[in-house]
Amino acid sequence: EVITNLLNRLNQFSEWGQCAVLRLLAKYRVADEGEMFDIMNILDGLLKQSSSTVVLSVTKVFVDMTSNRIPLQVEVLKRLKGPLLTLIASPTPELSYTVLVHVH
Repeated sequence: EVITNLLNRLNQFSEWGQCAVLRLLAKYRVADEGEMFDIMNILDGLLKQSSSTVVLSVTKVFVDMTSNRIPLQVEVLKRLKGPLLTLIASPTPELSYTVLVHVH
């Protein structure tokens, strides 16, 4: 499957390539909960990146994937709190504003 191949090569892409893959994932509907957890585990490492674009794209994928599983989404939002706070605390007010707009 295309998504599986892209996920396996995700770390080989530039940040723009990673964002393109993440845009595809945001539209992808997982077959079952096991696949969702596998994808989220793969993407979890991207939350440690310095690229705000990648972190926000991963955030969107996580929120979209868990949108119909509210108790799980609450746990995911707790997990996203640290990376998002790190972005908000950046020295550039433009980045902080952008993160806050996307979070809203």
